[in-house]
Amino acid sequence: MRLVDAQIDTLNREELPILREEIDRASDDVYAKGAVLVKYFTHRNTVEFQIRWYAVMLVTITEAYLQDALSFCAGLDPRLMNDSEQKATYAEIVAADSLHTLAEELRTRWARNFVDGGGPAFWIKRLTRMGVRGYPDALAAEMERLWGIRHLVVHQAGRVNPEFKRRHPDLSDAIGTTIQVNGTQIGSFALNVISFVNTTDRFLARRYLQTE
Repeated sequence: MRLVDAQIDTLNREELPILREEIDRASDDVYAKGAVLVKYFTHRNTVEFQIRWYAVMLVTITEAYLQDALSFCAGLDPRLMNDSEQKATYAEIVAADSLHTLAEELRTRWARNFVDGGGPAFWIKRLTRMGVRGYPDALAAEMERLWGIRHLVVHQAGRVNPEFKRRHPDLSDAIGTTIQVNGTQIGSFALNVISFVNTTDRFLARRYLQTE
């Protein structure tokens, strides 16, 4: 994330002033101005690409947190997995180094299934049933927008498809265009992710670690 921020700062602080000087020097030379514009759009496209992958990183970090946190807490209190249908095969039991190792694998699998079972709206609904309180009303919808962008970047090369357009009509102008995400939006997405993690973490810490 620092790398992405550094690239954006470098473009704004160093590259853009140089490009402005070059286009002023080009005067009426159409070809020279065209060359400068090519440089500009190349820089801009690079930054936009990095910002889109910033969104992917936010999703990856959040999912990794939730999986690790749930798995850890299940190790402290097995009741967290009371409704789980996790089972070990005979081969897994025989291959396990110890009962502890096998239990850890089952906890990790359960937590991964929790994360993979749905997106943020599903998690928030399920965590709320578990007793978590304090998620902002619009948090699920805002996080779903971020997860939708991540899906486009990873699976559609960033191109808007009909399903994304139907779910998030305000995020793109046309199907088939590359999703546009700016720094302000990324900042908002990051704050939403932080809100989700902080609210979830406070609950897990109080219930399973008896601490604030």
